Amino acid sequence: MVAALYTPEEVLVATGGIEVGQALLDLPFNHIFFTGSTRVGKVVMAAASKHLSSVTLELGGKSPTIVDKGGNGYRAGARIAWAKWTNSGQICIAPDHIYVHESEVESFSRGVLETLEKLYGSQPTQHQDYVQMVNEGHFKRLKGLIEQARSESGQIISDGLIDEGSRKIGPFIVLNPPKDGALMKEELFGPALPVFTFGDLDEPLQEIASRPHPLVVYIYSKSRSRIKKIQRETRAGATAVNISLLQIANSYLPFGGVGESGMGKTNGHAGFLEFSNARSSFYQWGTPATQWLSPPYTKGKLAAVKQLIRRLY
Repeated sequence: MVAALYTPEEVLVATGGIEVGQALLDLPFNHIFFTGSTRVGKVVMAAASKHLSSVTLELGGKSPTIVDKGGNGYRAGARIAWAKWTNSGQICIAPDHIYVHESEVESFSRGVLETLEKLYGSQPTQHQDYVQMVNEGHFKRLKGLIEQARSESGQIISDGLIDEGSRKIGPFIVLNPPKDGALMKEELFGPALPVFTFGDLDEPLQEIASRPHPLVVYIYSKSRSRIKKIQRETRAGATAVNISLLQIANSYLPFGGVGESGMGKTNGHAGFLEFSNARSSFYQWGTPATQWLSPPYTKGKLAAVKQLIRRLY
């Protein structure tokens, strides 16, 4: 369709693998927009530097969620379950791991499990609406992480049934696994979910601050002051309060990451600006200010310059 509508000089679609991507990066583009992993994002940025091409990098990372004390754990669990297992977690802004206040753990777990049952039945890997892993390599990566996580500490809440034939992996939920364990080493981008309990809000805030900045920090809370505290003490591309994923649907909100989760903003008007290069135009009509800015520097000229500065700034 693109080929029918545009000439190759206007729009060109090039499909392929690593070789095609590398060939494109060798070209002197004015601007490069890349969506993918942080690892490949570094390769793209290094290639762009050879031509001094500007870049927009939409990468990802381990986006955390905080379910605060009094944050309605059941409702939070239901909304997080929908967001996490939409497309089986293969969304760059999917909740990656959860910090739940110890008073909300039971209701949160019930909200997640009951919602999963409602959405995908008792055997999600057999449900027609439950999504498979995008390719064999991604399937093997997640399978390996889950198998390693099974051997580590933590309470398994949902067993993550693996179906080799369909390349589907059921919801795998672990309560309080090791914070340096298999599920916390990299962005999951899949149906596995580590859940950690906390008693004091500073605990998850310190943990989040110790990790690379994510695309999103999700907050489930009824306290405006605690929401502001979380926003103030974390750094991320976006914050979403009492919902997950839907922030991307608002075209008035710029979308992008910070640090290892990316750079630059897209979505709506912000996307238009990202792909534009503002060009300034300056015109001189009448007598230029240079007559006051040239030697000899007299007291009269100094007074005139001060007056000009006051008027302009």
